[in-house]
Amino acid sequence: MRRLCFILIFLCLNLCSNVALSQIQSKIPFYIPVNSNDYPKLKHKLDAALFKVGLGQFATQTTDYWHTYRQGIKQGRIGVYLAAPHFVAWVTNKHNFTPLLKLESNAQYVLASRSTDINLFEVDDLNNRPVCTQSSLNLDFILVNQAFTNPLYSAQVKIVSDVAKEINRDNKDCHAFSIANHLFIKHNLAHPESLIRLQQGPSWPPYAWVLHPELDSHKQVLIKFLRSETALEILSPIIQTFSEGNRILNTIKEDYPAKVTKPLDKYWVNE
Repeated sequence: MRRLCFILIFLCLNLCSNVALSQIQSKIPFYIPVNSNDYPKLKHKLDAALFKVGLGQFATQTTDYWHTYRQGIKQGRIGVYLAAPHFVAWVTNKHNFTPLLKLESNAQYVLASRSTDINLFEVDDLNNRPVCTQSSLNLDFILVNQAFTNPLYSAQVKIVSDVAKEINRDNKDCHAFSIANHLFIKHNLAHPESLIRLQQGPSWPPYAWVLHPELDSHKQVLIKFLRSETALEILSPIIQTFSEGNRILNTIKEDYPAKVTKPLDKYWVNE
């Protein structure tokens, strides 16, 4: 009898876990391109806020598994994405996504070194040295790879989850950094002239939220939510990593023409 009870309990637990897993998997991803370790309370707060305004079918997903996020963009998988401009242009032009809202300032990245490293004055000095950047195909990653086109004369790209944290650690794991220009300026305001700009990348349109075409019926509710004080309070620290200001602006597909996908040509077009 006891054995039968154990079996029934096991089957019940297994069934419950499968139902819970099914419910999780049925949620529509609400992608935020940050690591959950850096924002441990983000998912709980954002999911609760989404549920409160009738958007409980969406679930926050951070990019701890960057491959999932990147493949979702590439293949046009269902979801809401906060994305860099070249990704926004890709999904709007390749997969007919709808741009919802954009951040306030254009995206721009710089290659920088510490002023205390007296051996680094220009990009060429980074040959065979570790340069810290975010994951593959982010604009900062692309900037480093565009700066070094000769495979025999190149920097060593080192992927880190948070470039700004590596700068503050003041270690030698990173001899240089590819970082958002507004964060470079902010760091030098806090620590005057501690970083040297070695190269400045081009200016791109702002980061933006984009929506899968099958979800267009949620467009207005999502826009209202993203502009609410509640959402801005939750997302403000994240927005500040991608934009100079906190304002959320209207946007249209024409803000992200197909030419903005050009940095991805080398990686995705022929795959």
